[in-house]
Amino acid sequence: MLKKRLRLILSIFKSTARKEFFDKLSLLSGLNLFVPPNLINIVLTRKCNLRCLQCDFWKINQHKDLPADSWKKIILDIRNYLGPCFLRFYGGEPFYRDDFLELIKFCYDNDTKVLITTNGTLIDFRTAEKLVKNKVFLVNISIDGFKPQTHDELRGIQGTYNKSMQAIEYLKGRVPLQINTTIMEDNLDEILSLAEFAHKNKIMISFQPYNFRIYKILSQGCSTGRDFSPVDIKKTDYIIDELCRLKRHSPSIIESYGRLKQIKYFYRGELNNRNRHCEVVGSTIKIKEMGEVFLCSYASSMAGGAIGNLTTDSLKHIWESESTHNKIREMKMCNAAECLAIRGCYRERLVDRMNKFVKCLMFFRGG
Repeated sequence: MLKKRLRLILSIFKSTARKEFFDKLSLLSGLNLFVPPNLINIVLTRKCNLRCLQCDFWKINQHKDLPADSWKKIILDIRNYLGPCFLRFYGGEPFYRDDFLELIKFCYDNDTKVLITTNGTLIDFRTAEKLVKNKVFLVNISIDGFKPQTHDELRGIQGTYNKSMQAIEYLKGRVPLQINTTIMEDNLDEILSLAEFAHKNKIMISFQPYNFRIYKILSQGCSTGRDFSPVDIKKTDYIIDELCRLKRHSPSIIESYGRLKQIKYFYRGELNNRNRHCEVVGSTIKIKEMGEVFLCSYASSMAGGAIGNLTTDSLKHIWESESTHNKIREMKMCNAAECLAIRGCYRERLVDRMNKFVKCLMFFRGG
């Protein structure tokens, strides 16, 4: 098992380094040598079973989702072009679809590794067994507070915290797990407790800031209510500094020191005038619920629109088109202030990016 993981780490490192080399060569030479990413983000559905206060996506008029057969054709097209790759499913809530487990098995049968971002409330024991059986690469479960009351109030439905924590218990030690937490005013006093919980339970944890402006834009006219950003900047700085301190002895926190520090700059409002270089564009591809393909996973509505649709065209043709390469060049120097990707404003080192994969493979000691 260890040798298999080491081989996978080496393979990922080689492909990542190769992509970085040819992408830089393309930008310097003007040649279209951009290498397609091996991580594909898929918005399987916009539908969700929760009513989070800090997110208004569930209020937006929902599009009709593609059926499972259409997604299977898309998955095969991706696999045939990229070879073994990583597919990250999210939403909305991907488990809201009755056929999601069927799609996970299809991915496993076709040598694609599955990552899932979920609220965890729909993962019962039977579902957990299926995820284990199909060797899901990583499950990200969103936890907004260490106290049940905090989490439930932010998620808009009582009992959510207990269901999410139960899902963690079902999967812990059997599937690589990561807690995703957004640092907000409502949970600021619980951030360090969440970090300690993850360390104690040998679970990875990731922290990100809340971006009120981007949610207002992406909510397509639906009011997002109040801003959930922390009010006390000094207190926020202290919390981030403590996370940096905890990181010295806790392998659970996946962010690099530089990434954590960026959260401080973000909440201080000190990012706007910084020289930015987006490392998100071209490092992944986003596919929306109707098959539309975007270069930017975080602000697609501001990124010049879709580059194609996989229900009518192949990923190979879409990626290798001159228009896609021109758009990559244009977006590589994106200066958008309304962006969820803090790492897009931080020149994250290759070693930092690889460390996340290594942690996912080596941190988990299950079978």
